[in-house]
Amino acid sequence: MSRTWIHLINPFLIAGMSSFKKAVKISTYTYSVLATKQSDTFFGPIYTAYSPFHLALVKKYNDWKAHTGVQKGQTLNVNQLLNMLCPTKVNLWEYSIIGQYPKKSTNYVTLFPNGHKSFQKGDKLSRISAVTQLKTNLALLNNTALAANFS
Repeated sequence: MSRTWIHLINPFLIAGMSSFKKAVKISTYTYSVLATKQSDTFFGPIYTAYSPFHLALVKKYNDWKAHTGVQKGQTLNVNQLLNMLCPTKVNLWEYSIIGQYPKKSTNYVTLFPNGHKSFQKGDKLSRISAVTQLKTNLALLNNTALAANFS
């Protein structure tokens, strides 16, 4: 079995591929060392050539980190909305519906095919889907007065 000669392997590339943060850390260190020697005739052109790549990497990293924060915020928002989907909220929806469509009527079953279970049990996606299905079925019944209660 042959092995690649160790001096042909770029350790910065290997370290940077496994971690975006490590890549930025290595690049920042390299950039700052080159910046201190930019007046040197040998290191100056290297600094000039490396600078746009480093700045682009740092921008990509900061954009990625900002997006991670947005994603975490949106996940928290979904979790908070699902927590608001407590039995009290679903009961209020049901009482509004029963006021217009008696229990066990076709329209009631259209709106609550599985009762409250689909709103309270299951994973996030199935609970979100239950709310979406209720909203869709309300639109199909074309009952605007009732639909106004579901915001």
